[in-house]
Amino acid sequence: MTPAGRRILAAAEELFYHRGITAVGVDLIAEHSGVTKRTLYNQFGAKDHLVAAYLAERDQRWRSLVRATVDACDDPVEAVTAPFDALAIWGGA
Repeated sequence: MTPAGRRILAAAEELFYHRGITAVGVDLIAEHSGVTKRTLYNQFGAKDHLVAAYLAERDQRWRSLVRATVDACDDPVEAVTAPFDALAIWGGA
């Protein structure tokens, strides 16, 4: 992904998380990422594709956190509850 694509995705992530996916338009994402709407569409094609990329990246981060939390456990019993520990980390608790 290009640097512009990364900026767009980062801006979309912040806006989608705080305002909701349906409440955020491409104009706002373009403004917050410092690119034109044309660049946004060249990178992602449509808002739906940007949403899919956002969700895929978020899913990957979540899975990586869970895997790292489980892998850090020495005790198999701890490993069973490790996803809950990951959830606490994910939520900032």
